[in-house]
Amino acid sequence: AALLLSRAGIVIPAGPISLIDTADGGTVTADADADAADGAGTGAGTGAGASAATNGAGMRLTGSATRVAWASQCRSALVSLADGRIAVLDLKQGDAVQITTHLNPAGEPCDEVRLRNALCLAHAANPFPALAQPLRTLGAIASSAMMVGAMEWLLEQSVQYANDRVQFGKPIGKNQAIQQQLALMAGDVAAARMAAMVACADAPGAAASAGESGAGDACPAAYFSAAVAKVRAGEAATRATSIAHQVHGAIGFTYEHSLNFATRRLWAWREIYGADAWWAQRLGEAAIAAGAEGFWPALTRRHF
Repeated sequence: AALLLSRAGIVIPAGPISLIDTADGGTVTADADADAADGAGTGAGTGAGASAATNGAGMRLTGSATRVAWASQCRSALVSLADGRIAVLDLKQGDAVQITTHLNPAGEPCDEVRLRNALCLAHAANPFPALAQPLRTLGAIASSAMMVGAMEWLLEQSVQYANDRVQFGKPIGKNQAIQQQLALMAGDVAAARMAAMVACADAPGAAASAGESGAGDACPAAYFSAAVAKVRAGEAATRATSIAHQVHGAIGFTYEHSLNFATRRLWAWREIYGADAWWAQRLGEAAIAAGAEGFWPALTRRHF
């Protein structure tokens, strides 16, 4: 949120800021009256939440968004609209903003937000015009990096447990079947780590922050690399969590054991900012549109 707001020249609100990705599920109701009064267009996410209409008092949002992290605990939220615009929303507007609390598989707040002509504090055009959905793209990159960190911890803990747990007179890690599973897990983690590192390097402003000249914020590879990272991290998380729990046995499912605090977060994080299936569909559609002749060049330049 701070990155997008500072890039757009908007003052960053104090305190934690929730993020509303309007492509992440919900229903839309258009604010027709305000839209007609100003003649402004409306924007809404794919199958999702927040139509925008501007008038003399500022942008107002109507609609709903699901799986909004920590909305009930935050004073403000950054809303990403389908056309790339961003808006800062005061979440404490009485009936204009209704929040229903929910929890994700990790036990973290993952709320539903309903907006009824809610007034925005500020709004701006897409701060990264090269990215059609800046919040979803950057969120996918960040969540991929988070997932890699959790999976690296899972791998370390699983290897340690396999060496420490003795059954029938020898550590269970001496069994070839368990060694094979841990090797598969290590390969998945390594592949996901590389995909996340490439995505972070391709993110807007990353090269400029590293001191490279001529980098700018127009990174055509960012969307492609974000998709690859989220797909690879999501697929790896599915297998890694399964292997980790198989190695640990029933003890890993107990709340007192630390393993489930990583696996439950991985199950939750693979769904945010587009699940692996959502991103895989975008890559597949782009590959089909590019055709056979454009397939290999697109892979090498990381851009369809």
